[in-house]
Amino acid sequence: MRDREHAVDYLDFWIDVAQHETLCRQYAQDLLRRDPPEGPLAEGDNGNASNDSESRRFFAKSDLQNSAMKLLYTYLLRGSERHIALPPSITDEVSKAIEQEGRDDPGVFAQAKEYVLQAMERDSYPRFLQHQALGNIVLANIKIRMTVGLLSTLGGFWASFMLAILGYSRPVRCWVRPPIPTAF
Repeated sequence: MRDREHAVDYLDFWIDVAQHETLCRQYAQDLLRRDPPEGPLAEGDNGNASNDSESRRFFAKSDLQNSAMKLLYTYLLRGSERHIALPPSITDEVSKAIEQEGRDDPGVFAQAKEYVLQAMERDSYPRFLQHQALGNIVLANIKIRMTVGLLSTLGGFWASFMLAILGYSRPVRCWVRPPIPTAF
């Protein structure tokens, strides 16, 4: 069933696009660190650059392009290893933006990411919740629980009623009440 519906592939695509967006943000921050903007905002630095920037890796434009191409070839093109079912208009638009226009910004995948999120909310997530909530309760288990609950409730009411008729005091009768709430 999982292989037919590709729910895991949808989730992996959404996560990979989120990682691509993070990579784009990191690239933009790296550009600002390498080439700080001119003006009053940049004057507060006083030229003090920390030494940790030399030990950390800067991302290149090619990293973004490779990430976008990997997403395209892994998930979107027909016949790819983990192809997800998207409308052809979305697939064609993303493919054209990456291959012909050379775009690698997160906006390229925005429509595909939104479509996948809606598909997961509509199809996979409700089935997942239903399976998790009701998956561990089988028919025999339900019958046993109902029988024990009803017998416990009826037994508590019967014993309480009988003790009241026979004239037992309230402190004695209160010990008969615990079976009633445990039935629920």
